[in-house]
Amino acid sequence: MASDRLNNLTKAYTQYALWLELGQTCAALFDAAGEAQPEHLKRVVSSVDDEQADAPRLLIPAPTMPSPRPAEMPDDWIWVPSDKLTAATLVVGILKAAAKPLGMKEIVELARAHGVELNGGSVQNIGTRLASQGKIARADDGWLLRPDVPAVVLVGDHAWGPVAVFEKHEQAAFRRLCVLHVLRVHPDGLQAVQLLKSMETCAWLKQPITKDLLKMDLEALAEEQKARRNGRSSKWRVVG
Repeated sequence: MASDRLNNLTKAYTQYALWLELGQTCAALFDAAGEAQPEHLKRVVSSVDDEQADAPRLLIPAPTMPSPRPAEMPDDWIWVPSDKLTAATLVVGILKAAAKPLGMKEIVELARAHGVELNGGSVQNIGTRLASQGKIARADDGWLLRPDVPAVVLVGDHAWGPVAVFEKHEQAAFRRLCVLHVLRVHPDGLQAVQLLKSMETCAWLKQPITKDLLKMDLEALAEEQKARRNGRSSKWRVVG
């Protein structure tokens, strides 16, 4: 009967989708264990990845820049929240903006103005390291950053600059902001391979994105409860 055929077909496609999802989960477990995937499994997962890679993708606009921001900035600059900076990056940025030598107490106060708490001991250690690297000149009234030393531009509670001026984990902070932005553009969620392909088309990302980097980003966002993956569909969505 036609109704029996339709019922069986529906069940078949449901089980087929579950089988594909199980294959991806199984492949991820082999990868996590550091073992090669069986050839039959690799062919299944590869075919799923190819189908997902061919899925149509939206032209994603750049995320909205925070405000305030530098009055003039090149197109290749990114931004990172001040509380995601290393203490050294923040101190160099503070010294770059100063028109005069700064003492430790002044640096601590300026860091607080950017929403970051530093103590005198950590600032002293940073100064010693910067001096040994030839990046600052010491004077009786404080430290002065040498003019050729690259540094972030601090405006409000964000730091701005080209990708190269940020440390790796600071670059990751901007990249994760972009991951959340792309997921918001796709409210129904994206599987990891779809998310990677979408981000590869975003010229405004300004930094490389790889499968391994994205995996780390998604794990970090899940730990921070900013994104989560649906176990049944393997799609990632923004939390809230």
